[in-house]
Amino acid sequence: MSAHKRREQALSVALPIFAEKGYVATGTYEIAEKVGISQPYVIRLFGRKRDLFLAVLYYAWDRLEGSLLHSTDYHARDEHEHSRDLPPTALDAVLSEPAVLHMLLQGFAASSDPVIREAVRDRFGRFYMLARSMVDMKEIEVAHHFLADVMLLTTTAALRLTGPDAVPAPWSRELVDDLRIMPE
Repeated sequence: MSAHKRREQALSVALPIFAEKGYVATGTYEIAEKVGISQPYVIRLFGRKRDLFLAVLYYAWDRLEGSLLHSTDYHARDEHEHSRDLPPTALDAVLSEPAVLHMLLQGFAASSDPVIREAVRDRFGRFYMLARSMVDMKEIEVAHHFLADVMLLTTTAALRLTGPDAVPAPWSRELVDDLRIMPE
């Protein structure tokens, strides 16, 4: 298998591990074992553990942005074709990958590291700008609300209140009811 394909495989395998255990508690040896390669090869592919974490974090943000773009069927439109609102399926798409949401939280949690913090700030801003670009500038609050809803979904997914493994609490339905993503 080529180094590029092995790298992609490692990112895919590392995402749920880092998402569950976080930056500090995840070892490169664990990822290497799950991928079926040596730990030194993981280091050769990514560099330091922080570089691997950042690669997985970028991978998660890319998937989140891809889900948003796919759900809205948005393709570089001119300013006359911006919608007034983002469709409800945009939030469903965000929720469809709980490991991605958990990875975002792990990125926020690891932001005491200045390099990780800069990466998280950059990608958070990029995601906001993407959502903002999908609505008419007169309706900028739609992008603000969407980003707030994504953060709410990230938190509720981490608490397993939403998503495929959800165990909703009595109060959680009211919290996210307007988002129309709670399992019945």
